[in-house]
Amino acid sequence: MKMVLYLIVTSVMLHSYGQTDTVVVVHKIGDHFGGGIIFYIDETGQHGLISVSYDQGSKIFWGLEGTTGASFLSDGEQNTLMIKKFTEDDRNTPLQLNEGWNNPLKAGANICDTLVIEGYTDWYLPSIKELRKMFNAQELIGGFMAKDYLSSTEYNKKYSWNIHFAPNKEIEFRCPKMKNSNNVRCIRKF
Repeated sequence: MKMVLYLIVTSVMLHSYGQTDTVVVVHKIGDHFGGGIIFYIDETGQHGLISVSYDQGSKIFWGLEGTTGASFLSDGEQNTLMIKKFTEDDRNTPLQLNEGWNNPLKAGANICDTLVIEGYTDWYLPSIKELRKMFNAQELIGGFMAKDYLSSTEYNKKYSWNIHFAPNKEIEFRCPKMKNSNNVRCIRKF
């Protein structure tokens, strides 16, 4: 079961002499929280995104060729589920059973889906829009290399969307799903 934490504001009730006071703790961008670093907070101020502060792998491939339905531009969590379902539904193909670099267990979505940090298990591969937000906050998050990073957003049956993290120069491009030269950085919602 995935641990889900949807709190950004924590209220603590203090009882002294029959009075109740409320102390509100508000998280902000850059805080270490929920297993990583907060790099985005939505307009409500109550929800946002957390990134791990280091890469979960390099020379990683997106996944298997085929139309997975993982085409959400801003919902990497849903994309990751779609990629995993596609892999599980097609488990018996010879490619699926390969123990080499193209083993689905070594694909970006699976790496994030099986990640556990500080007890949190709800990590996923970011969508292209979430990855753009990470690019914009890369100095705050830290640990990025001038390399290609996977998004979970599918372009078509053979390509996915990626971003090359170069300082001050975002390069978004389509990359073959089976190309194994990408870095992975997992995120989670709160």
